[in-house]
Amino acid sequence: MLGSAEAWLRYAEEDLKVAELLFKSGFHRHALFWVEQASEKILKVFIVDVLRAKDLAPKFANVISYYMKFVVSDEDRRELERLHKEVTRLSDPKSYQHICKERHIERVMLLFDILSKAPLLPPMNEILRGLSDIPKKMSIEGYRKPFKEAEKLVGEAVSLVQVLPIPSCREFDASCIVRILCSIEEREDRVREIILNVARKELEKYRSDELAEEAVKDVCYLYTSFSDSLAVAPYLMLHTYLCQFFEATRYPEGEIPRDVVENLPQIINLLMKNLERVKRLAEWVEITLSKQTA
Repeated sequence: MLGSAEAWLRYAEEDLKVAELLFKSGFHRHALFWVEQASEKILKVFIVDVLRAKDLAPKFANVISYYMKFVVSDEDRRELERLHKEVTRLSDPKSYQHICKERHIERVMLLFDILSKAPLLPPMNEILRGLSDIPKKMSIEGYRKPFKEAEKLVGEAVSLVQVLPIPSCREFDASCIVRILCSIEEREDRVREIILNVARKELEKYRSDELAEEAVKDVCYLYTSFSDSLAVAPYLMLHTYLCQFFEATRYPEGEIPRDVVENLPQIINLLMKNLERVKRLAEWVEITLSKQTA
């Protein structure tokens, strides 16, 4: 896995397991501390080791820009682009603190309101933009034809998916954030299952054709990577919320809101799933890098 990503994700998993044990023992303040620490580590890997990898999918910034063209006003777009630049240039956990200031919360919530209205899959041309290896392979007929066929089949299958709309976060509280994240998990799980089912059928058809198999696998990796990325992004909202109570986990006079305590077990479970998602993304980036240097 890329750089220190493997270590950070291992530490995050340990933090979550410790948080779960502490919560079950009634030490809610200490559990919240380790949940916040795990959230920070997971997002660090996503932002530093995945989003900032050069010339690689998922090109998350491209997808954000694409959605911004259609769903927000010019004024909101400028604000959101400014926020996105702040987020994607972070380089260490300490840099998260400026994101968690009060003036950023409204923009963070607006950003993920936009994502909640996004299509289940972005257009493939948006995914391919800026990549180098796959567009080169598209000039080969034996690669291009199965790639286009798999892309079409995935798009048709995903277009038939019926999922409930993601609720808007009108109040910045734990229960609302958990509802949003659970809804996003459901969408991402359905989309991922469909992509993998289509890929399995297509791979069966091209079992003896290595180039065609590679094309189908590339479609699968590209789409699942973007699906994973769009599902990871709203966890910045959860992290921002948890940071509001960071001091309460350290000083005895702070009080943890009841709804945070009530939702903490579900937040831990959601973060565990998000950790696995970020792990897949980091592993895929490493595989792509190794192909480019081979």
